[in-house]
Amino acid sequence: MRILVLSDTHGDFNSMLRAVDAQKNAEVIIHCGDGSDQYQYIKDVYLQKQVIGVRGNCDWSSTLPATEVAEVGGKRIFITHGHMYQAKFTTMKSYLSSLIASTSLSLTSKALISGFRS
Repeated sequence: MRILVLSDTHGDFNSMLRAVDAQKNAEVIIHCGDGSDQYQYIKDVYLQKQVIGVRGNCDWSSTLPATEVAEVGGKRIFITHGHMYQAKFTTMKSYLSSLIASTSLSLTSKALISGFRS
């Protein structure tokens, strides 16, 4: 299974669409925040793909959740932008949150915290 992870698109639809088009085989697209409008666009246009998103620190009016635990390919993934977990400075809080949520993978806008191979 191929998963495309995006974040911090900040209104740059062209770059985001180039990334999505470059990964046509991706079955799942995850947007880790700071681009809730782009997330909604992907969700509306790429109906054949599973699209998951969370809000970031610049998504002020977004109704997206700050964190999400999603089931993808039989694995649970903890998704957050990271600003609530101080991801710029440490990965420990996000990692611990993913353990508490019993997930196999933790994603923030700054780093892949922990991963799995299937």
